Amino acid sequence: LRKGEILGIGALDGQGQAQLMRAIAGISRHNHGAITLNGKQLHYRTCRQALKQGVGYVPEDRKLQALCLGMSVRENISLTRMFKNQKLGFIDLKEEKKQVQAMIDRMNIRTPSMMKAVGGLSGGNQQKVSIGKTLGDLPKVMLLNEPTRGIDVEAKQEIYRLIRGLAGEGVAILLYTSDIMETIGLSDRVITMFEGRITDELT
Repeated sequence: LRKGEILGIGALDGQGQAQLMRAIAGISRHNHGAITLNGKQLHYRTCRQALKQGVGYVPEDRKLQALCLGMSVRENISLTRMFKNQKLGFIDLKEEKKQVQAMIDRMNIRTPSMMKAVGGLSGGNQQKVSIGKTLGDLPKVMLLNEPTRGIDVEAKQEIYRLIRGLAGEGVAILLYTSDIMETIGLSDRVITMFEGRITDELT
């Protein structure tokens, strides 16, 4: 991956793309290979260590893997920055609220209040919270697995603009979507995968 690049994965479901992203995110162990960013090799073994190295992951299933549906928008967005926002074990609530409101504005999350339970939002707004939560830790790399699955056309357009905007800010993005037109429309390069192996690279 290179700074500001959107790298797409072209593959049918179940070809190893989810496992690849989980390994890069530090969730699953990888047996061989190296993870490099801008020519520099990254070293980590856990998801928390990956976050500290600037690797953010937005999983495919927002309801089961990305969000705590019973918790508020504020609590969900704050999760990845919780350790940075505390001093001597106490969370700076004023600063947390300020950061959450800034993310709500940036992501255009439609919610009556930051205290609204995430489970009560539309699918598109839930996805924006999921991405906003990952963005809160200022990643250098974003791994996006099916970022527009199950959301309406308007929300999709917002997610597209967000992805392009992040790349414009220098964030490297690894993207998988089962919609091949999304892959073509968003990506600078595409790698194709079959049965866990990269089979080709297209520009």
